[in-house]
Amino acid sequence: MAEEPAEDFSKLSIEDKVVHKSWKARQMGYEELIKLFKKIDDEKSRQFDPYVGMFKKFVVDSNVMAQEKALEATLSFVEFAAAAPKTCGEVVPGLVAKGFNGKPKTKQLAFDLCLMYIEIEKQDIVQEELFAGLKHKQPKIVAACLDLLTSALRLFGAKVMDVKRLMKVIPPQFDHRDKTVREGAKGLVVELYRWLGPALKPNLETNLKPVQMKEIEEEWSKLPSKAAAPERYLRSQQKKQQSSAAAVSGAGDEEGSEGEEEMDDTAGGGPEGVDPYDLFDPVDMLGQMPKDFFDNIADAKWKIRKEALEAILPLATKPKLAAGDYGELVRTLRKVITKDSNVMVVALAGNIVKGLAIGLRKNFQPYSANIIGGILEKFKEKKVSVVTALKEAADAVYLCTTLGGIEEEAKAGLGDKNPSVKSETSLFLSRCFQQCSPDMMPKGLLKAFCPLLVQCLSDNTPAVREAAAEALGTALKVVGERMMGAYLDGVESLKMAKINEFKDKVELRPLKGAKKSKKTGKPKAEPVVKEEVEEEPPPVPKPKKKKAASKKVKEEASAEPPKDPKPVAKPPSKKATAGKKQAAAKPSSGKGKGKGGGATGVGEAPDPAEENITTEDAEERAATLLPGNVCQMLSSAKWKDRLEAHEGIQKIIEGMSPDEVNSLLLVKILGLKPGWKDNNFQVVKIKVTLVGIIAAKATVFGRKSTSTALPTIVDKLADAKIKAQSSETLMLIAERMTLNYVSLNVLKHAFGQKNPKVQHESLEWLSQALKEFGFLINIKPHVEFVNKAFESTNPTVRSSAVSLLGVMGLYVGAQLRMFFEDAKPALLQQIDAVFEKSSDDTPPTPTRGPNVKSSEGEEEESEDEDSGPSAKAGPPQSMADLMPKVDISPQIKSELINELGDKNWKVRGEALQKVTDMLSAAKFIQPSLGDLPGALKARLNDSNKNLVTITLNILSSMATAMGSSCSKHSRTLLPAILTVLADAKPQVRLAAANTLNVWHDQLGLVPFVEGESLSTALATENPNLRTELLQWLNEKLPNAGKMPAEFSAIITPLFSCLEDRSAEVRKRAQEILPLIMAQVGYDAMMKQTGKMKQASKQQIGGLLDKHRAAMPSAKPSKAKQPPPPQEEEEIEKPVKSSPSKKTKSAASKVGGSKKGTSSKSKGNDEESGPPLVMGPTVQQREKDEKNYKVLKWSFSTPRPEFTDQLRDQLQQCVSKSLLVQLFHDDFKQHLTALQVLKDCISDDAPYQSEALNCADLLLKWVTLRFFNTNTTVNLKCLEFLSILFGVMSRGKHRMTDFEASSFIPFLVTKSGDAKDAVRKEVRGLFDQLSCIYPPPKMYAFVADGSKSKNARQRTECLEILGILIQNNGVVVCQPSVQKAVHQIGSFISEKDSTVRNAALNTLVILYDNIGDAVYKHVGNLPAKDMSMLEERIRRAAKRSTPESSGDKTVTILEDTATEEDQSVKTAPKELPRIRAIDPDAVRPVDPSSDQPPVQGNSEPQEFLQEGEANTFIKRSVIPVPDGPLEIDWSKYNYPNISHLKMPRLKDIRLDFGEDPEIVDYATSQLLSNPPPSLTFSPKRMKTTSAAITYIISQITNTEMSASLSALKQIDDLLGKAEYHDTLTLKVDQLLCALLMQLRMTFTNQLQQGLSPETRKQVFTLCKRMSKCLVQTFNVPKLASSVSRDTLIEVERDIIGMLCDERLEQLEEIDQFNRTLNVLMLKVMENGERNAVYGSLLHFTLESLNEDGNPTKLTEVVVKCLWKLTRNLNSTLHELNIAQLLLDIHNFWICYARITEGKKIEDNTPIRTVKTILFHLATLVGSKVFDHMTLIENAKQSLVYKYAAKSISRKRLSVEGKVPSTAVARNVEVTEVKETQKPAELHIVPIPPEMGTRLGDILQTMNRKDNLHERQGFRDLYRLLEEFPSFDFEAVMVNQTAWFKKYMKKGLKVVEYERECHSRKKKPLEEEIQNIMECGEIWVIHTYSHINNTVGPL
Repeated sequence: MAEEPAEDFSKLSIEDKVVHKSWKARQMGYEELIKLFKKIDDEKSRQFDPYVGMFKKFVVDSNVMAQEKALEATLSFVEFAAAAPKTCGEVVPGLVAKGFNGKPKTKQLAFDLCLMYIEIEKQDIVQEELFAGLKHKQPKIVAACLDLLTSALRLFGAKVMDVKRLMKVIPPQFDHRDKTVREGAKGLVVELYRWLGPALKPNLETNLKPVQMKEIEEEWSKLPSKAAAPERYLRSQQKKQQSSAAAVSGAGDEEGSEGEEEMDDTAGGGPEGVDPYDLFDPVDMLGQMPKDFFDNIADAKWKIRKEALEAILPLATKPKLAAGDYGELVRTLRKVITKDSNVMVVALAGNIVKGLAIGLRKNFQPYSANIIGGILEKFKEKKVSVVTALKEAADAVYLCTTLGGIEEEAKAGLGDKNPSVKSETSLFLSRCFQQCSPDMMPKGLLKAFCPLLVQCLSDNTPAVREAAAEALGTALKVVGERMMGAYLDGVESLKMAKINEFKDKVELRPLKGAKKSKKTGKPKAEPVVKEEVEEEPPPVPKPKKKKAASKKVKEEASAEPPKDPKPVAKPPSKKATAGKKQAAAKPSSGKGKGKGGGATGVGEAPDPAEENITTEDAEERAATLLPGNVCQMLSSAKWKDRLEAHEGIQKIIEGMSPDEVNSLLLVKILGLKPGWKDNNFQVVKIKVTLVGIIAAKATVFGRKSTSTALPTIVDKLADAKIKAQSSETLMLIAERMTLNYVSLNVLKHAFGQKNPKVQHESLEWLSQALKEFGFLINIKPHVEFVNKAFESTNPTVRSSAVSLLGVMGLYVGAQLRMFFEDAKPALLQQIDAVFEKSSDDTPPTPTRGPNVKSSEGEEEESEDEDSGPSAKAGPPQSMADLMPKVDISPQIKSELINELGDKNWKVRGEALQKVTDMLSAAKFIQPSLGDLPGALKARLNDSNKNLVTITLNILSSMATAMGSSCSKHSRTLLPAILTVLADAKPQVRLAAANTLNVWHDQLGLVPFVEGESLSTALATENPNLRTELLQWLNEKLPNAGKMPAEFSAIITPLFSCLEDRSAEVRKRAQEILPLIMAQVGYDAMMKQTGKMKQASKQQIGGLLDKHRAAMPSAKPSKAKQPPPPQEEEEIEKPVKSSPSKKTKSAASKVGGSKKGTSSKSKGNDEESGPPLVMGPTVQQREKDEKNYKVLKWSFSTPRPEFTDQLRDQLQQCVSKSLLVQLFHDDFKQHLTALQVLKDCISDDAPYQSEALNCADLLLKWVTLRFFNTNTTVNLKCLEFLSILFGVMSRGKHRMTDFEASSFIPFLVTKSGDAKDAVRKEVRGLFDQLSCIYPPPKMYAFVADGSKSKNARQRTECLEILGILIQNNGVVVCQPSVQKAVHQIGSFISEKDSTVRNAALNTLVILYDNIGDAVYKHVGNLPAKDMSMLEERIRRAAKRSTPESSGDKTVTILEDTATEEDQSVKTAPKELPRIRAIDPDAVRPVDPSSDQPPVQGNSEPQEFLQEGEANTFIKRSVIPVPDGPLEIDWSKYNYPNISHLKMPRLKDIRLDFGEDPEIVDYATSQLLSNPPPSLTFSPKRMKTTSAAITYIISQITNTEMSASLSALKQIDDLLGKAEYHDTLTLKVDQLLCALLMQLRMTFTNQLQQGLSPETRKQVFTLCKRMSKCLVQTFNVPKLASSVSRDTLIEVERDIIGMLCDERLEQLEEIDQFNRTLNVLMLKVMENGERNAVYGSLLHFTLESLNEDGNPTKLTEVVVKCLWKLTRNLNSTLHELNIAQLLLDIHNFWICYARITEGKKIEDNTPIRTVKTILFHLATLVGSKVFDHMTLIENAKQSLVYKYAAKSISRKRLSVEGKVPSTAVARNVEVTEVKETQKPAELHIVPIPPEMGTRLGDILQTMNRKDNLHERQGFRDLYRLLEEFPSFDFEAVMVNQTAWFKKYMKKGLKVVEYERECHSRKKKPLEEEIQNIMECGEIWVIHTYSHINNTVGPL
């Protein structure tokens, strides 16, 4: 029977599928739902609605497979749908019933679904269902519920889960019959303990068995100590965290910011988030007390009283007590404490009081004052047990109350006659103070306690004095000296010292929530509306041209508001553009409207004379002013009559002239009965309107009129019908009376009542008024009203206050936040959010008030703006200039000035702290500072650098507090601050730079120039000062505007910086040169060069000419629009520029930003400047990437965060317009940007150094363009890269690994582009990269790219690998030749023919280099692939052997060669391999090339560009000998060509011309008939660099004739200085080639059977190589360029040959040893110091035996180290001390590992290293610790400890106690005998009178030169003559024989000199040398074969 066809459900809708009877259909529907829900973006989408009611059935699906999909669909719904919470109650029961007992996957999905419901805040429903599940019959479900509760608690925390309910349901589960359930309960208890801690234990102990508790406690002990924290958050918490992250991170550090506490509370918190007190059920103590308690406590027998108290003690110590009336009990306990004579009863009563206070907490407060008095009184008891119990009781009671609540009782205790009571009361107060914050100790409490405590200081009892001092010290630490100063003024110095001692010792323990109660002290005072008389008024801005300045008005009475401040310019935010202008920042005087009624702009409110008019006067005068019917209608009962009367008044006013309008009379008339209380809104509305008309028209409208009308109008703001008219009228009044005056009165009236609606509308009105008037208000009084609004209980009022701050922030900025630092965290979050929101907004243009621009004056003002602000270097207005300032001069007393100059640094530090506190308390200060600036200036030269840093911080605070007024002290302080930049410590210089920034923010750059501070500081020849100052100027000058004429004084010191010895100074000076030229002009700077020497004049003149083109014009023009981009067709055409035409200035080609990019910045000038600027260095960016501060540039497709990061980094290096073009969406803008960049780096362009500085960023930008599909952009990018690489090559700039890793992988990927033109350009770039990046490193990138799936990319990579090997030899193969061959061979089996061919061609090249080893390394290839390889190799050999009519010959000649060169060289038919790659396969012929075509099978057109071969050949590449000279020949398969007659190598002409010009091959005749090489075959040499590379490669030729010829030419090159620069780049390659050939030569020499002629030729070759080595290291420039790894190879071979006894058989060994000895000398003399030290230390470790003992090699290396150490004093300046210390540290670690657990017979290596460190420490002193920055955990290292020990020993010698081994610092290292043990250190006492002199003598001898050494011996001889009794032999007792002999010989020389002088004859130097025959250190031991050959080094 045939099977039924499967039913097709695909046509059904999802709704039908999910309810289908077939489980397959339902499963299909669920899967479609999952996809649907994940695609829906809107959580409220209608697409969710059809399924809301279905999910309860989904989760209980009968089919297991369908149920899994149903649960996944439900989970997607709950995660993405807003309606999900509705389904929780229906879904969770089904999950518990059918999900928790299912398969593991089903169970996990059910768990995830429940957790998701908790996340969407349905935790209550989930917990209820889980608690119900705990009662289920199936143990599996119960266990699952427990597991889920545990997981939810761990993920969401104790604040989300109901832990109190959990604690109740857990105990029954421990008695469950199922073990799984019991284990689940245990896990839940353990998780609860993580959150609740020990508070959980009492509850469990009462419900669990002891055995169960023991198991649980064991689990608790295993928990980590780390506090619990939630891992997952509710949706509301997630949103809150995202919105408040910035506020929380910026919160204060003091006891943890409140913002962080609130975040913790909302997030679930740690253990602190749950109060264990809340988890306990209250115990009804009063109900459980014995009924006869009160009878028993009154019994006469003490035992009965004791038993009564013991009965209630367990009840009193319960964790939580129920509230009730404890009054009688507390009174009884007080009576027992005060009256009972039995100490045990009193102690019990104290413990009960303690328990009551802890159990009741705040409910105990009513009884605290009563009981505390009794406790303090009972402190007269002397029993320790009683006093201890009472102390604990008192401390517990204080936690329930406040200091104010126990004030009277504490005062009584302090005044008690009993000393014990006074002392214990003082100590109690001290403990109370420790738990207070400053706001909990107001002045009233201090006034109550402090006088009594001060009085106790004079008590006769020491305990009382000590306790009082402790209490005062605690109070002083809590509130500070400013608050306590009044009470401690008269205290004696000794007592004050005691107080300060306790202040330093005490540890504050503020109560939790203390900070939150900061505002719960005194009620807030009314905002002050009047400024203090002594406060300095805000500075008045200079009025603009043609506008009259406002007159100064005297301050009015106290009831009147203060002066209006000047309008404030908001400081530019970080995100604001440079050209952003503040509309309200232009102050100008207002235009008066009459003779006294007009507002004076931003000055005081006008107060014209107004007559006094009473209500009766108004009624009488109204009858004469108004018609009779109008007067009657004003008081009519009908509202229409009253309305008509007011309309009549309006007509009357409109008919009057301004002088006729009596404003006060008319306002009084409007207030006549019923007046402002009229119940008809239309009448009131017209009244309000009339007041506005009067205010606008009347000539005189003063304060009386305003005060009469204003209160009612403010009240009407709350009336929605009249709100608009009231607001407009207030605006009109503000135009007459100033906004500041009106706003203060409006707010004062609004907050003088309780109507929140009025307060809200008043704040809203002020927000609107600020937008219309500009910022014309005084900040401080308005902020006080805002604070009152924040205290309002009405949320609308608080919201309005926040909005008002947002408007104020538009003008003032976020610095307004300083007034609200003490606000609650939630409020601070709102304030920060509104400031952040307004940070990018521009204040609106004023439409009212004095700042309104007339249409006629707009053009004139805009002209003023162009010339004004740019011409001034002044900064924006600071907050300090807007605030009333405090005069602190009375606090600056002579005592403070004397302390600042005290000799004791601690006193000076305390004085500086006083100044800091003074500034912190005042915030804003007046500039009258007395002698303080001079005293602070002196502290900038303090020997204690910490005090210098503190002083700089004080100066920063002082500038901020004074604002622009700090200019009065600029001439005193600025020069002193600038001198600090010369400090040696970076942290001090950083602090000085920060201080300069603060002063610059307040004053601008002009005061620095006018006082000639800059030029004077820059003239100081200190590299630190010059570097820091030039860098600082480079940051500030671009935005400084026009400088005054005095700025030209900086030219001369700048020229000096350009010739400074420090390279960093010269670099910084060159960077700032264009900016200085823009200020003073090219001519002025050239004029200054006339006074200089000719050489300096030429050098600096060249720099000036270079930057002249980039100099911005004197008056910058407005930014021009970028030139329209060319059409794509035009751009794609190759542009050829004529050489005669000069490149235009790149700056002129950079346009402004795109038109319309910012509508708000209309009319603003773009900042014109060079397209490229000198930004942060690439080293800094590399450091940031290593420290994970930025993303690593590695991705498959660029994500937005990478683009944003690159934009931010480039912003500091390119102009704004270029930045816009670089990141524009239009590809044409990219082309424009590329053209600008090419112009910047083309020939003679002035921005090449800037481009190289940001080359890594430009390369990253190009990688982004690689991902674009526009071919034109890609080609232009590659063209730009070609130019950039050329600049880098010519400038000797080497690409770093950091730059390469972020660029080359993307270039490799681009090599697989589909366009042939792109691939061709990429291939050319790899040729150029070889010049600037080591080919071996580049090989690794390319080899990695060959693994791509793109066949084109694999082909290109294989071809590039072939070129790299052909050009540089197999040394480039990474990680080894074997692996490289194997990897390339794997591509032979590729299906793609191009990949196969590329792989085969590359293998042919490898065959040319390593021969048949290719077959060995290629691995087991299939027979087909192997035959292909063999065939290709055979064909390549045939192509390399052209046939002629006669014999087959090899002719590698040019047509134009000479006759001699053209002599034909023949060879047998078995010609070895010469060529490998078909020229056509390597590079297509460039038809545009000027080179003649190559005839026949010639070499490729381009072979070797100016490139750098391997900078260091690893040891894995160079044959590593088993012994010093053995060679592993298996690693090298050289062609066997000894039977061939090799042609000689023709001398290469070295006059190639200038690199990198291409020399015509036909005429250069570089090479003729070159022999085969181990690395590559020769071809056309275009540059000197390429020719030298070829010559170096020939050194390793197996034919000695070719190698000798190459060595001869290298010898010639080394003798010519003009080639040293090129050789510097190839010195490592040269040395590796010489060493390789040297090893191979000696190996052949040791072979048996060589003829004498061959041996002679071999030794000639050795002499040539040795000579080249010596010559190389004889040139300091070349020697210092040798890398450390290469030095290791050199030293290994030199010392290995010297120590190899097998070489004794050579007859010429003596001469060769001398050469090697000289070579080693030159290595140590001219090599880079750190490299030499590091390589020798490395070789020392290599030379050790397996057991860690030294060998002969070790001894020789150690002697070399001794030689270096001898000259350490004279070469210290050449050392990087930090690197040397790191090398010593690494040596120490490695030596310890090698010798660990082994018996060391000779510890010479480690003693040698200690000697180096000892000398270094004694020379550098304590500064050596500053150089240990490269060592991790430096203080724990042995280097640190030994250096500290060395320095301490030096100090001992100075103090007169010289360690017997300390004398050894005068010599290097004594001879170390293998059997000698180190001498023990013992101290030899030295007479004090000779101790210092002996130390000086030893220091003189330590100078390491002959002159000081002999002078030291003379001084030592005289010293010993003066102290004949001193036993100098005792000092020498533990020294070596060599050292003793050395000292005796030195003293003998002095005797000889004296004898000669006595005979009046000159001492003979030869005789002195004979005496000092032991005074030289020998580097090499005289072994038998070199006894007489090695001289002293």
